[in-house]
Amino acid sequence: MGQDYIGKITFICDSPTYWLWPKGLLSGGKNSKQIWTGPGGTMTLAYQRTYWILDPYDNKERPVRSVVERHKPEVLIIALGINGVSFMKEDYFVAEYTDLVTDIQAISPDTVILLQSIYPITRQYRNWGSITNVTITRANNWILQIAEDTGCKYLDTISVLLAENGEAKTELMMKDGLHPNTEGLKLILNYIRTHGYRGKPIRPVSHPSVY
Repeated sequence: MGQDYIGKITFICDSPTYWLWPKGLLSGGKNSKQIWTGPGGTMTLAYQRTYWILDPYDNKERPVRSVVERHKPEVLIIALGINGVSFMKEDYFVAEYTDLVTDIQAISPDTVILLQSIYPITRQYRNWGSITNVTITRANNWILQIAEDTGCKYLDTISVLLAENGEAKTELMMKDGLHPNTEGLKLILNYIRTHGYRGKPIRPVSHPSVY
């Protein structure tokens, strides 16, 4: 897909993906309307039903579902989970994530929904120990299963940031060990572009394509 495909994407995301906006890497640069998250630049999966995000079209805070209903994005990438993996067990994580996906499917049935893997971290992350790359890999397996169950595609973006030791490559991360830097974000966008999907929403299948 070309850059026009990236321009059609909206992200419901937490802080690692939010940085696409302040780094000006999306269509419209820092005036982009493609990042949907909380007013502080992040949101937590566990609170997705009650949390209000900032609608970038008028800078008013609204529930996630209201923003989806108002704007009905063509392609929506859900990039959530790092805020929650330290305290959400599998059933809790899967229930909250699935609830969000299926509600969006009902509200905006023509929206193509892609579920993005949680990015890896380095040992510089201040919460290392309560969150590790083993924890993240486990949660990404849950997200892959949710993709299968809801008929969405899964984006394996974690793969472009991983070093051979199973941690994030330090040269692709900010000093905090959590957020990809500009080069890391560019690799993520390139992965999304080269693993594009512009078809109609699909029915669940036994073995989903991994994008």
